[in-house]
Amino acid sequence: MKIILPICLLMAQFTNAKADQILSFPVAKPLISFKIPDSWEMSDKDGTLFVTSPDGGEVIVEVMTLDALSEDDAASVKEAKSTFEQDFKNLKFTEADPVKNKGLTITMVGGEGEDESGEAHLNMLLIKHPEAAHQVLFSIVAAKEAAEKHGAACGAMLESIQSASAAKPMDKTTADADTQIYAYPNEATPSFTMNVPADWTLEADEKGAWIASADKKFTLNVIPIDIEHIREGMENITEQVSSKYDKVVWNEDKEPQTNIDEATGTTFISSEGVAKGGGYEHKLGVYQFAKRGAAKFFVLSAWSPLELATGPNGEAALKMLMSVKLD
Repeated sequence: MKIILPICLLMAQFTNAKADQILSFPVAKPLISFKIPDSWEMSDKDGTLFVTSPDGGEVIVEVMTLDALSEDDAASVKEAKSTFEQDFKNLKFTEADPVKNKGLTITMVGGEGEDESGEAHLNMLLIKHPEAAHQVLFSIVAAKEAAEKHGAACGAMLESIQSASAAKPMDKTTADADTQIYAYPNEATPSFTMNVPADWTLEADEKGAWIASADKKFTLNVIPIDIEHIREGMENITEQVSSKYDKVVWNEDKEPQTNIDEATGTTFISSEGVAKGGGYEHKLGVYQFAKRGAAKFFVLSAWSPLELATGPNGEAALKMLMSVKLD
């Protein structure tokens, strides 16, 4: 359940950004493919692929092959981090557990640093292809002040990454064989959709949905609320969730993280906490999704034992959040 990448880049995938160009890497024998906006520029230099936003490079995407052997994950991560050491200072990184997705094994490393232009978000995906001797490093550098502006485009790129051998037109509303779709209020005219693992419990009605992992060690409630109650909605649910425990520390006593995409009118607010109750520690999450002009907004409340928050259930939960679409 723990979200590693900065909210502005990861959660921007809940918007409807368009990605019109399909790129493959490496050129000679493609291992991965991904989509970029039609207005972004691409160049190739000595086997490294560069993609830049159309505003002077507020966002720079770099795709390269690492020297470390693919099976040596520790060496690959170390090498990936070292690519920033020459140009950035005050580096801080957080590494997530590997996730299998679309024919690839992906390790996400999120971080921050400072260069001569100021603070920046540094995001890396170390991509292991089953047929490759070396991992592919997919890195995104975004100026901190520009992260929200380009969040949707970056999110769409991250979501579109897949094995080149499996490249085909993608539809965010279609689940694969390992997932089931939750759609509200119905599949014919959904305003909210999310992919759920096929072996998880999904119970839904007009009031929302209750989702539980196969081992019942992760639960998620999806609650649609009338838009006129948006100011108090998330606050009330957070209070209700907190009342079940002896003590809860939300966001390390900081404000919830918020991402607003003015272009699409989409707002995402994330609040995560650690709770103590019944002699155990628990990981909690309350996430709000809203779109300008919609009749409903959606609040998701999640629970997991703290020690299991970054395990397989956490990885599956991250995929669920990444699959959310608002219409």
